[in-house]
Amino acid sequence: MVFINSTNAKQALIAEDDDMGRIILARFLDKLGYKVHAVENGKLALDHYHRLCGKIDLLITDLFMPEMNGHELIREIRKINKTLPIIAITGYARPNMLREVQIRNATLFEKPINFQTLRTHLTRLHDQINS
Repeated sequence: MVFINSTNAKQALIAEDDDMGRIILARFLDKLGYKVHAVENGKLALDHYHRLCGKIDLLITDLFMPEMNGHELIREIRKINKTLPIIAITGYARPNMLREVQIRNATLFEKPINFQTLRTHLTRLHDQINS
């Protein structure tokens, strides 16, 4: 599934196995001006990332998915790109999960996602990259 906003060059990749969650995130990012590529697992996300030759500006991944989970996806992406902004999302937070995500230079958001907080975070990321 791919949603496209052709007015802006920023591209986001979403890996989320829940159909409704994937659609909601894609619509949210589309409204923020991202061209959105949304897939249902980490393996497809990694394939998509390779196909786009590193043109992705943001990765949002669920941590618990079939085929390749978010932890594995983040690990593989970090081998290629150390600075890509990554947001990990989960509805099953464990005490050590925040540390695991931070070690890989990513940010953790718990479900249900507070979209105002996510918008603020994305604005900060964008400002850091452009300064």
